[in-house]
Order: sequence, then C-alpha cells, then structure tokens
Amino acid sequence: MPPEFHPIVHLQQESVFEITQIGQHNEGHILSQNDNTQADISQSGSSNVGYIELLYGANSLSRVSQTGTGNRSEVYTYLANNGQITSTQQGQGNFGSASLTDGAYSRATIFQEGEFNSSVTVAQGSFNQAGVIQTGNHNALQLGQFGIGNTATVSQGPLH
Repeated sequence: MPPEFHPIVHLQQESVFEITQIGQHNEGHILSQNDNTQADISQSGSSNVGYIELLYGANSLSRVSQTGTGNRSEVYTYLANNGQITSTQQGQGNFGSASLTDGAYSRATIFQEGEFNSSVTVAQGSFNQAGVIQTGNHNALQLGQFGIGNTATVSQGPLH
C-alpha cells in the first residue's frame, strides 16, 4: 500500500489550482489569502477529506466534488466578498460544510445525492445566499444565517 499524500498549497494572486485524488483516506487542502482565486478539489473513493480555506480573498470560486462513501468536505471563507462556494457529494454517509464568515454578496451551496448524508451551512455577514439541496433518504442538515439581507434555500427529498 503506497503512503498517503497530503497536498497543502498556498496560492498566489489570481491563481487557479486543482487537486484530483482517487482512492481512500486522501486529504486535499487548499489555503489562500489572495483575491481572484479558483480552487477545485475532486475526490473519488471513500473516507476522503477536501478542505478549502480562503482568508480575505475577494471574487474567489471554491469547489469540492466528492463521489463515494464517508467523505468530508469543508469550505471556509473569512472576509471574502463576492465569492462562491459549491460542494457536491454523491454517495452515502458524507458530510459537507460551508461557512461564510464576515463577508458580503457571497453564495454557498451544498448539494448531496444519496443516503445518510449530513451538512452544516453558516452564512454570517450581509447579503449572502446559502443553499442546501439533498436528494435521497435519511439525510440531515443545519443552516444558520446571521447579519442583514441574507437568503436561504433548503430542499430535501427522497430519490424516485
């Protein structure tokens, strides 16, 4: 069995970066303090962790895509205006979280397809949009907003 690989990347201004991992027990981390950053993590397998943290970066795009079981997705932004967070998970027993802290005019969306998935979304700031869409059975979600002018969208439903 090959050793685990833990990529940790510090991005430059106006950069695009992508991490792709296939297998089990992988960790993908992208950390940035710059504007105009595009950060993508794609993982296929089980028990993987995808983590994106954007501090002070405006106009940034963060996407985590995971397929499999028991995966964890975490995206955190702090003082990052006009940003977009998208977390997509397909499978069972996955956990997704998105946090917009003290930013404005940003959007966080978690999409989960499958069963026994859970998510936590927090939007703190002004005029942010938060959404959680879950298709399948036995899913759970929490969504909290603090500030002014925020909007929330939640959708849960069984697979047909």
